[in-house]
Amino acid sequence: ANPDYLRSGAVSEVYGDNAWRQLVATACMHGVLRTTARIAGVLGHLGDYELLENLADQVRKAFRQRYLSRDGHLLGDCQSVYVAALYHNLLEDDERHHVQHRLVELLQQDSYHPDVAPILVHALLPVLTNAGRLDVAYMVLLQTSAPSWLAAIERQPGSIGREPGVFDIADVGVWEWMLESLVGLRPHEDYSVNMNGYRHVRIQPMPPFGAQFLAGSPVRFVEAGVQTLYGQYEIKWWIKEDCFELELLIPAGCRALVTMPDGIEQSVHSGHHRFVMDFGAGGDGVPTLIELAGGAS
Repeated sequence: ANPDYLRSGAVSEVYGDNAWRQLVATACMHGVLRTTARIAGVLGHLGDYELLENLADQVRKAFRQRYLSRDGHLLGDCQSVYVAALYHNLLEDDERHHVQHRLVELLQQDSYHPDVAPILVHALLPVLTNAGRLDVAYMVLLQTSAPSWLAAIERQPGSIGREPGVFDIADVGVWEWMLESLVGLRPHEDYSVNMNGYRHVRIQPMPPFGAQFLAGSPVRFVEAGVQTLYGQYEIKWWIKEDCFELELLIPAGCRALVTMPDGIEQSVHSGHHRFVMDFGAGGDGVPTLIELAGGAS
């Protein structure tokens, strides 16, 4: 259907407006091939893995030849173009910085309102987080005027953030980002039998404090419960005047690798756990980790 490895026939509105619909569709085709190749690799289907990886490489080359200038600039200047190229890993390291910077500029010009193709909604917040712009991700998340996630919730209290049939920031990506970045819970990347299905998880919340948040922390408390096949994880965190606190409840038979905002890691098993990261503790900057009774061995 696409002998030149470009999605020339993409007509669906999920890929955005007509100007850059084919670019977005080609980027998404590359992402689908990479994801399917990974699934084949996890399942041990090596022939399928090699075939899909080769196809993905061909799509990436075609994308770069068609949509990237010789000086490393993308053709097209809009949020969808930049998010598509960043999320689907179509740029080299030296090209990525310029694209990240321009995406942030466009969001700031739009007062932090998302304006991406529906199929890229899930990618915007992760792209900003991976670019080191957690501050901009929070600004997009907490925007209350339309188009935004909170605007839909304010119009219809009790909703999950969007009206039926309306494509906006709440379609998919906000909930995934809130779980993995705001709350900080994600499954371990090891998919072996004894590790998968949230039996072994990573807990690494990304609270909004530090040099990027000069106006203060826009979110200071988070509480979440996540039901899995092995029981419910419960996570709470606070930003206090002198410390960051994290409390966890790990289900029986499960374990977690906990990473605090300063990078200190600790592996814990089932039970109730509490961690404290002091701001400037003891003059040496080393945070303290405090375990509640009944926690990890």
